[in-house]
Amino acid sequence: ANLLDRMFRGEYREKPRHQVDLPAVLQRAAAAGVGQIMVTAGSLEEAREALALCRSAPRDGSWPELVCTVGVHPTRCGEFEAWAEGPDAYLAALLAAGQEGAGGPCVAVGEFGLDYDRLQFCSKDVQLKF
Repeated sequence: ANLLDRMFRGEYREKPRHQVDLPAVLQRAAAAGVGQIMVTAGSLEEAREALALCRSAPRDGSWPELVCTVGVHPTRCGEFEAWAEGPDAYLAALLAAGQEGAGGPCVAVGEFGLDYDRLQFCSKDVQLKF
């Protein structure tokens, strides 16, 4: 689930629309019988946010158990080249985030792959490179 989306912080199209409601959403999910949610991360920043969210989740049953992925969505592969320390450092930081969460909240690698449907976000050449 894309729980890191700004809509759960009350933003739609970069404008505030309502109060942060992620805790309420997760409480309703638990009440409806959802036992676990996988939080997807599409960038290094989101991987760090996902790990923090999963670690901060109450363990009293009021929320489902939160686990997460660590990876880069293909439409955001440009972040490798934009990283100030370079692509290798970005990859190293991503791997470190995954290793930090291994055996805990990080249970999968993802997002990754190719997304040629939305090339306006990242070119095919950059996606193939990373």
